[in-house]
Amino acid sequence: MTVEKLRSPQAALASVALRTRAFSPPTENVPAENATGRILAEDIRSSIDVPWFARSWLDGYATKAKWTESASAARPAVLSLAGRIYPEDYPMKCGLGTRDAFFVSCGAPLPSGANCIIRAEDVRVNGRRLDVLRRAKKGDGLSQVGEDVRKGSLLAKKHQIVRPQDLGLIIAVGKPRVAVFRKPKLGILAVGNEIVDLDHFTNGIINSDAYLIYSAAEQLGVQPISLGIAKDDVDEIAHKLSEGVRLSDAVVTIGGCSVGPADLVPNAISKLGKILFHGVRIRPGHVAGAGVVDGKTVFMLPGHISSCTMAFYIFAVPTLARLAGTTQSRMLPRIKAESTTDVERAPIHTFLRLRLRKSSGRLLAEPIHGGSNIISSLSRANGFALIPPHVAVRKGEEINVTLFSRLEHARFS
Repeated sequence: MTVEKLRSPQAALASVALRTRAFSPPTENVPAENATGRILAEDIRSSIDVPWFARSWLDGYATKAKWTESASAARPAVLSLAGRIYPEDYPMKCGLGTRDAFFVSCGAPLPSGANCIIRAEDVRVNGRRLDVLRRAKKGDGLSQVGEDVRKGSLLAKKHQIVRPQDLGLIIAVGKPRVAVFRKPKLGILAVGNEIVDLDHFTNGIINSDAYLIYSAAEQLGVQPISLGIAKDDVDEIAHKLSEGVRLSDAVVTIGGCSVGPADLVPNAISKLGKILFHGVRIRPGHVAGAGVVDGKTVFMLPGHISSCTMAFYIFAVPTLARLAGTTQSRMLPRIKAESTTDVERAPIHTFLRLRLRKSSGRLLAEPIHGGSNIISSLSRANGFALIPPHVAVRKGEEINVTLFSRLEHARFS
């Protein structure tokens, strides 16, 4: 199988995007407590005020501010302790008598007529007598109705990935379920007579690329499905591809897409559907490609680990993002960092692996060199940059870096 005329990455992506541009991902309703990491399929607005009743935000004494106007340590204002109120006492039915105060714990409702909370440390207690040592002002220590969240206010937007703090807010307004986009399913098929699974690693080359892609897909919020390993046989590859498109929303194959006699993935795709592109002006990984089988996109990832990773992040991830109801920029963080060395210009796009580290308050990006089959070089990288043709990067120049996952910040050192 020969590689077709090399396309630019942009043209290759466009040929795939045409198939998914109008795609509307299916949605599902999930319990709110299970929504972390999911992509919202609805705007979420509050149906209540938070707090929905005036309450104390500290432990203290609820009273009227005017009764403390002359209070000082030398001449305390004297109030009477009328009772104690706790959060579980909502709704509150008691009220203040003349120069009364109620002890209130943090989060407790207020007695009728109270307009301030005196801090507990500013009160000296002697039985039911309260000596107030410092003046309180109207509103001190209170959370008013709707102070945190107003009824009808927008809490989270459609297409937003739910973070733990977003979940806390959604739960706080009492929303039991949320609409999210269903996770897209990605079939992963390794190809090659020499490839074996982890439990048979003494008899061949371990299927490590597939494990990497499987894990990367999970980090992106995609549901990976292992399709196993296919031998270098067109019929076997085609059979597993048919199974993959039946079970998945998209499929990636790993290996078998170069120009050798055993590189039969393009033939298998052509047997079942059609090729969209095969061959890209990019290094490493120029033999990457994609096709369509039964309306599902099949991405051909090269077998060498760096080439495989490049093709996954550059070509597969944007499509997976659309299938998930979001964009690649929302799935993967992008940051700016200074290059630590010169990177010479090249006649084609360069997938530049980068190790990010902090130094003297600056974020530095160190290019990682090594062959496309050297997995240890990839392990040292935090992210990547796609350098256009005929563009050089100079030491100290700021470049845009896409992180391999949201976990990569932990590796900056």
